[in-house]
Amino acid sequence: MIDNINEILKELVQQQLEIGILLENSASNNCYSVTISDLIDIVNSIDQRLRFSNKEKTRKRIRICFNTQHYYAAGGGKRINKYQNIYNMYGHEIIVTHMNNSLLEVIFRKEIDKHAYILNPEAKISIEVYQMIAEHKEVYVIILETPFNELSEQIAQVHEVAKLREFANDILNKETIQKEWSKEKDQELKQHKEDYGEISTVPIGIQFEELAIINLAK
Repeated sequence: MIDNINEILKELVQQQLEIGILLENSASNNCYSVTISDLIDIVNSIDQRLRFSNKEKTRKRIRICFNTQHYYAAGGGKRINKYQNIYNMYGHEIIVTHMNNSLLEVIFRKEIDKHAYILNPEAKISIEVYQMIAEHKEVYVIILETPFNELSEQIAQVHEVAKLREFANDILNKETIQKEWSKEKDQELKQHKEDYGEISTVPIGIQFEELAIINLAK
């Protein structure tokens, strides 16, 4: 594995690509890389000349991603203090958090990588865990990997994002949201016009018929 990572990083350097590698904790409790310390051992085993993209060694090409569902599935996350220990000890190493819940109990030697909504009351990981992570000073990026195919799932994910922003004290007032949305749409329309010429627009005051669409739009 170490040799493979070194080869990939060599290729990135040769092609002068400004991308890197994320190592993520496994959902299996029967392999190496289950714990964050395992992942750090892997990172520390990588060729020093390849690990950083600048001479000052401040920009790393290989970083760590922590997945809450994987941690639970592998048997590590039964209580909130387990997650607190992860971020207190390794928060400075974790660049991305994949935020997911789990509906299934841990089964030894079974890699149960099945994600559930973080707000699902029937799921196994408590909401306090996600609040702790969102509030942690060293959390950099949070990515939801919960189901997002059906309209009902998309609506559920909107609620998840809202709750996480509430935990992180990242709430914008309505006026600010409207201004930012209008600015973004103006830029999109301008770019579209430059690319394709004159465009037709949706009349102001148009009403959607499906209640689910109306609620999602709100």
